[in-house]
Amino acid sequence: MLWNACVRDAGERIGFLVRIVNDGDTAAELSVRLSWFHASSGFSPCPAPWGDGARVVVPAGATVATDSGCAADKEPVNFQTRANVVRPGRTWGYRAMSPGAHVHSDGSVEFS
Repeated sequence: MLWNACVRDAGERIGFLVRIVNDGDTAAELSVRLSWFHASSGFSPCPAPWGDGARVVVPAGATVATDSGCAADKEPVNFQTRANVVRPGRTWGYRAMSPGAHVHSDGSVEFS
């Protein structure tokens, strides 16, 4: 099981999600919790259920990207996604940060 936090340019907004690769032979049930970082105001949880921990089933051999509905309006600042992915019933431990999405004043986005 591989996963990574992602941030994307979604037109007028910046989207926050996680991409999960199940390279195993059976489906995997996971709990996914997402929040996002705004360089001026810090971390904010994504709306429920993602901010609290949503269940996601990833079929065997499949790749899934969450469509979390978690997004922020574009403004000239750096954004990142913070993601936790665990098996159901486990404590939230390791977390990952996405690369940065730096929004320029013209609305263009540079990923770093």
